[in-house]
Amino acid sequence: MSVSEFLLEAVLQDRFGLEGFRPHQKEVIERIIAKRHTLALLPTGYGKSLCYQVPSQVLPGTTIVVSPLIALMQDQVSALFKRGIRNATYLNSSVSADELDSRIRAIKTGDIKLVYVAPERFESARFRQLLNSLEVSLVVIDEAHCISQWGHDFRLQYRNLSNYVAQIPGITVLALTATATPMVQRDIVQSLNLKRLEIVAGNFDRPNLTLEVKAMKSTAEKDSQLIDMLRQGQDASIVYTNSRKEAERLSGFLLQNGLSASCYHAGLTSSERHNAQRRFELGQCKIIVCTVAFGMGIDKADIRRVIHYNMPGSLESYYQEAGRAGRDGQQAICTLLHQPKDTNTQRWLIGRNYPEAEEVAAVFRFIKAKGLEAVRAQEILDNTQVKDTALTSTLNLLKHLQLVDTTPDGTYFDRSSGNDNPAIPLTYLHERKQKDYARLDHMLNYVQEGNCRRKQILDYFGQSLKQNCRSCDTCLQNEN
Repeated sequence: MSVSEFLLEAVLQDRFGLEGFRPHQKEVIERIIAKRHTLALLPTGYGKSLCYQVPSQVLPGTTIVVSPLIALMQDQVSALFKRGIRNATYLNSSVSADELDSRIRAIKTGDIKLVYVAPERFESARFRQLLNSLEVSLVVIDEAHCISQWGHDFRLQYRNLSNYVAQIPGITVLALTATATPMVQRDIVQSLNLKRLEIVAGNFDRPNLTLEVKAMKSTAEKDSQLIDMLRQGQDASIVYTNSRKEAERLSGFLLQNGLSASCYHAGLTSSERHNAQRRFELGQCKIIVCTVAFGMGIDKADIRRVIHYNMPGSLESYYQEAGRAGRDGQQAICTLLHQPKDTNTQRWLIGRNYPEAEEVAAVFRFIKAKGLEAVRAQEILDNTQVKDTALTSTLNLLKHLQLVDTTPDGTYFDRSSGNDNPAIPLTYLHERKQKDYARLDHMLNYVQEGNCRRKQILDYFGQSLKQNCRSCDTCLQNEN
């Protein structure tokens, strides 16, 4: 099937209400239409979703999108519905059995052309049978940095995708990410193991973003600085925190000081999160105080300020979150409030993400005792002493060692290993932990070094700036 440039432009304008493609969007789409596997490295704000949403409307058959978060799938489908595009859906654990059957029937009849799934869905025999019955034109791996074992948000289920994708005949693969260092890029390419995978790399420089770091001596000074910055204008602003507790405290603090603010984190109910996001997107509240749970898929281009109340654990996280400002191309300010204790907090958070040997052993014993019964994460947490923050890395280790397997229904003991009492080395986790500490060191260098901040970020992502930006706080201070 030949898809003309005219048709693509018509779909963009008529169905998405946009006048033209942004830089590199069209380049990616043309490769997809020509059935060329593509890894697209496009910074936050470039409109990565359109790179597959537009082709999904003109390609024959079905487009499958692998997405890491249930909330992100729901936001993407909701945004498409608002545009009048109703041939999209998602399949995940939030969908009831009856509704899941209904959606699968609609996919089989061709009423649904765009399907969002979690990577775990490929480990379902029923889903693989569904794929075998369909004409699948495109498989999209969103947030593709999750594939890389050296990435800041590695998911073992993402790593295993290449095994399943290789079994789907005649498809084109599009991998998308906004946060991949050169090492992570190479690892993604190697893991996907696709012939002639082409790379489209956008310019990670966002000249309209003013980058600044403010040194704070205390929480009280941080609070005061936050109020001062947010009172400077009535523009839309995001305030990122490292914890749900901090997000709730700060949103209450801002309300007490007469500022229009909402709170958003993963501990809220789905309706509470939806209402908070909707109020912010509609401009009914100007400030949203949130954890990292907020931001992916948000449809708001006029955010003028992003403030990090706490230092993130990596430059990948920081630049992805800061990049949600100024997506309309207008000037915006990205401020990081840094207090010395933030570094210790991040080191503590990294430590909590990794289990002790006895915790790993306890989780394995519990799963093995269930036999062939799949075990949900909450059941493991209720019956072992492993911390919720360490459970993911625990299950990743056990799966890496081929001691357990997973399906959308949960985790179960993999009897094919033939070893009921295996040794469980933690080397794999120790290596990942050291990588996390190394990423934190890069983040700390960004905060403390007296160099151009824009240059530091671009260097980290394998790009360059010929001269200092002369617009970040470091450059402006050096000029004066």
